[in-house]
Amino acid sequence: MRLTRRLTVLLLLPFGFARCGCEEPTTIEGAPGSLKGKLCDIRTGQGAAGVQVALQVPGEAGGSQRAESVAGGDFTLENVKPGAYEVIITQTFSNGGDQRVIPEVLVKSDEETEVKDPACIAGRVPDGTGWVRGRVCNRHTGSWVTNAAVTITLADGTLAQTTTNAEGDFLLEGVPEGDHTLYIQSSNYQRAYAITVIAGQETLLQSSAECRGVDPNSGGVEGLMCAPNGTGPLAGATAYIDVGEPPVRVADVLDNEGRFILTGLPPGVHQLHVQLGSYERVYDVTVNANEIVRVGPTVCNAPDPDTTGRIQGMFCNPNGGPLVDATVLVDVSNGTLEDSTDELGRFAFAGVEPGDRVVRVQHVSFTQQFPVTVVAGQMVEVVPQQVCEQNNNGPTGEIRGRICAPNGTTWLANARVWVDLPTGGVVETQTDPDGRFVLTGVPEGIYTVHVAAGSFTTDIPNVQVRPNEITEVGDSADQCVPIEDRKIAVVSGRYDRVQDVLNRLGLNDIDLYDGEGGGYQGSLLENYDQMQEYDVIFFNCGMDDSFLSNPALYQVAVDNLRAYVASGKSVYASDWAYDIIEVAWPDHVDFYADDGTRDTAQVASDGENLPATVTDAALRNALGTQNVAINYNLPAWALMSGASNQTTVYIRGTAEACLQYDIWTGTCADAITATNVPFTVGFHPSADSGKVIYTSFHQEQQTTQDMDTILELLVFEL
Repeated sequence: MRLTRRLTVLLLLPFGFARCGCEEPTTIEGAPGSLKGKLCDIRTGQGAAGVQVALQVPGEAGGSQRAESVAGGDFTLENVKPGAYEVIITQTFSNGGDQRVIPEVLVKSDEETEVKDPACIAGRVPDGTGWVRGRVCNRHTGSWVTNAAVTITLADGTLAQTTTNAEGDFLLEGVPEGDHTLYIQSSNYQRAYAITVIAGQETLLQSSAECRGVDPNSGGVEGLMCAPNGTGPLAGATAYIDVGEPPVRVADVLDNEGRFILTGLPPGVHQLHVQLGSYERVYDVTVNANEIVRVGPTVCNAPDPDTTGRIQGMFCNPNGGPLVDATVLVDVSNGTLEDSTDELGRFAFAGVEPGDRVVRVQHVSFTQQFPVTVVAGQMVEVVPQQVCEQNNNGPTGEIRGRICAPNGTTWLANARVWVDLPTGGVVETQTDPDGRFVLTGVPEGIYTVHVAAGSFTTDIPNVQVRPNEITEVGDSADQCVPIEDRKIAVVSGRYDRVQDVLNRLGLNDIDLYDGEGGGYQGSLLENYDQMQEYDVIFFNCGMDDSFLSNPALYQVAVDNLRAYVASGKSVYASDWAYDIIEVAWPDHVDFYADDGTRDTAQVASDGENLPATVTDAALRNALGTQNVAINYNLPAWALMSGASNQTTVYIRGTAEACLQYDIWTGTCADAITATNVPFTVGFHPSADSGKVIYTSFHQEQQTTQDMDTILELLVFEL
């Protein structure tokens, strides 16, 4: 993964190497002496003109003797009375200034004393190195960080290190040029910064002019983030939270293990940003007073090179040159891996499960898909020459169109669209949130355009491509091509009517099975041939699933359901229908309480317009937002407590739950607030199987527009 985040330092702050009071200097009788030396620009370490030097003149209250450096930084002060002086060097510039003090400079009679400006660093650093200067404030305590270790781990494994002084200042010299991570650590403080060192120059760590705490009862956030392309920790990313108005940014750089810590945050709900190059994710976090809350996984393991494979490649822009900052995706059993192309158009994935995969690349000027077969322990490449030559293999044209649900009005996002080339290979793309697609670089000829969205497919035959022309599929750019209907089974329930969503989408080839009375067990689930007539089976909340309490009663039905999904078919369930998911695939989703006892997860409380975060990239792209509102208009909905690494969590949020209800008082005896709760999940039980989707909310009155849109989109994931 080649995502680079650099810290450009713009703010130069006052920095003192040593300070003392302005006591009257000790004088020595005799003929005058003189001072000379070289004064340097604090920012470059090089000799500079216009830097002022001053010292107290003995015997003259408030008087001083001054000089200013000339070109190259040289200065001279003549006729200085013998004595011990405090030499003050002052430099001013447009966005700040610096004053440094050299104490106890002794001038002797008839002698020349040389002053060594501590800012003159350039002359003493080795070739190919620079230096780092800064001042560190602990925003949690409102005090400068003193006696802290300041370290950079160099490429050869050695350390460049120093410590902060009594005012939080530090100077780290001899740092090789290039990108580094600088760590500052003391007994009560930890922070990391991404810096870029330039040979012969100073890198100034951005810091505050004054040190003050954000809140006396502040808290913090710590966590661990994994690289989205499966390579391990998200090292070098920046984690930050903006606090207050105007906002003050509290930031940290993830270390080599992907860890970060942010302190000095006022209690409340904040947005945590994690950013690395063009990759960015936002998480809602609740900060508590005098407490460090934790986010993210517990560990980011490097992928096993023997049991997983890798994918790498490079994309070219159809208009010439590398395809920079494109989003590249590949679906795996536990979700979607994601990378961004670098300045050369390159991308890489690691830890990819063996099997057939599809690499999807999305860019404003280029959207296509490329099938690959991943083999354990091997690298598979999406060869850039094939991508580029495809556009130069004779005259080419473009195919554009729009795909919708069978109702003709609901645009179909994230559908795969492709044509097979006569020379082998394909030109692929994906529909955008409005259902539109563009196939570029298609050689001249007549094609069948294939469309697939989960179990739903359609073909558009006899599409003629002419050189340098755009072929519209349909009579106009806004006329959509509906995807074909599929045969669906719906098990009814007292509290949900997913069939209403399907009818709204124009999916009318539906057989309804009795869920309230439990008849579906024998007529559908215990008849495998009957199940195979359907591409998808939907289970509504409120169906009678009491048979799931006894393995002797449910074994045939559950075995058939597992075999049905393993054959490539799909299943959807909502809310109280969770038991059938928990029994059939217990390793993919964790529900609250005992897995062996039915209905024990039904503890979450009702709530209106609960804020939730869309955590799946494809669903987020289709919705055009990551923040949605969810209604739980009935109490005791099923609470998920977690999901496996093989499960995609589409939506997460915070839920109130009652673990023990007192029937005598009508109140909750054990209430909890559960954070980061999965609201909607999906998984493939195996690499070649169909899909299982479960959502804890469902379709009744009082649903939000977000919920309607989410469920419509998820239908075409099945």
